[in-house]
Amino acid sequence: MARTSSLATHRQTKPGHIVTATTFRELPPSTAAHALSRLAARGELVRVRRGHYYVPRTGRFGPVPADRLHVALSALDEVRYTPGGVTAANTLGFTTQLPMGRADVISTRGRRLRRRGLEGIRILERSPARRSLTLDENAFLEVLRDIKYLSDLSAEETRARAVQLIRDGVVSLDRVATAAWDEPPRVRAMLGALAEAVGAPAAVVKRYREMVHPCSRYAFGPLRDLPTARSWGAR
Repeated sequence: MARTSSLATHRQTKPGHIVTATTFRELPPSTAAHALSRLAARGELVRVRRGHYYVPRTGRFGPVPADRLHVALSALDEVRYTPGGVTAANTLGFTTQLPMGRADVISTRGRRLRRRGLEGIRILERSPARRSLTLDENAFLEVLRDIKYLSDLSAEETRARAVQLIRDGVVSLDRVATAAWDEPPRVRAMLGALAEAVGAPAAVVKRYREMVHPCSRYAFGPLRDLPTARSWGAR
């Protein structure tokens, strides 16, 4: 009983959290898993998906259900939350909208994830190369993937916002280049046009040139009027 006392302590001090057997590193995984299962059977924990349990929390208006985003993150085993879709655009100032009824989460684990128990969460699986990028850089790549639909700004304001994020150091095109090969060709082309627009070092521009086919044409959306967009294949 003493060996599992940490589970009782965690249950008392961490209401609202998602826990798994790996949460309790001081216990053998099998011991922790069996203890969590017993607590769920007694109603002291809520099983939200296989091996994942919610520590109940009571708010001002009664019991508070498990947050779907927290369930997704525990399933992904991700240390940080990286937004996608509308949330990514909102984070970077391209829109004031917030997602309704669904949350998009980026996974960079490099393998497909079972969706069972993640209703209302859309997992956007991306290359493990993105792990070296910041949250904002990941969000920036997500916005470029669907910039035509994710930005509520005018075309001129969208271009200005993208350029500002790079010039302010929020997005490092040099660092983003390490993951750019795994992005769609149109995203690589847009990054190259942005690199020239902000006067990035020649070596950085060259890296992007090597990622873009000179004869291909891409839909740049509101970025099609960047100064050198045509030379990057914008149509």
